Amino acid sequence: AQQPRYVSQEEATELDKVLMGDEYAFVTEQLMELAGLAVAAAVAKVYPAATHSRVLVIVGPGNNGGDGLVAGRHLILFGFKQVFAYWPKRREDNKWYEALATQFEKAGGKFIDAMPDSAALTQSYDVVLDAIFGYSFKGTSLRAPWDSVIGVLRELPSTFPVVAVDVPSGWDVDKGDIHDIGIRTPDLLISLTSPKLCAEGFKGKHYLGGRFVPETLNTKYNLALPVYAGADQIVDISLH
Repeated sequence: AQQPRYVSQEEATELDKVLMGDEYAFVTEQLMELAGLAVAAAVAKVYPAATHSRVLVIVGPGNNGGDGLVAGRHLILFGFKQVFAYWPKRREDNKWYEALATQFEKAGGKFIDAMPDSAALTQSYDVVLDAIFGYSFKGTSLRAPWDSVIGVLRELPSTFPVVAVDVPSGWDVDKGDIHDIGIRTPDLLISLTSPKLCAEGFKGKHYLGGRFVPETLNTKYNLALPVYAGADQIVDISLH
């Protein structure tokens, strides 16, 4: 596929604002469902259920976490037998996030109460999904509990599959892991809407998802989005 243009944090924010503004009239919940579906499709393609049926989703405090919960539910529907989620900052005051939690559990997903250490994680799971922070992340350090959670992901051996949703958590969205606080380089990255600048030069498996951008918007912002084949929810934009 052709290489799309990599966008800055500012541009990513603007794109979402425009999609959910009066002109295009999308709502967050719709985009989140399509984003999560794309994430699940990419995971299923690269790490099939036959070999990677035990999945741990690390759910962050915002929309990236919501994408993760949606992805977890779809993975169950795609035949992944054991899908677990760790959600230390559960938003029980938020009706939409509680609905996502219910949907995940009713599909057969389970929440775990504590983050496993790296040894336990590699024994109990086949793949981990980093749905902690997305394109709105800013900061030079991490607060609890995310410092220790991301600490575990940093320690995972290079042979263990780490999948990042939109942006590897803790990375500066424009410049990459410049503060050395983020997860290690993921094995699979699913960029949503458009890839972010931090992923320029990324050498792992790289898919683009979020197939909801109208052509008028693609043209206006010069996104150079690749063509998705048929009814596919994802397109391979890996550099190799």
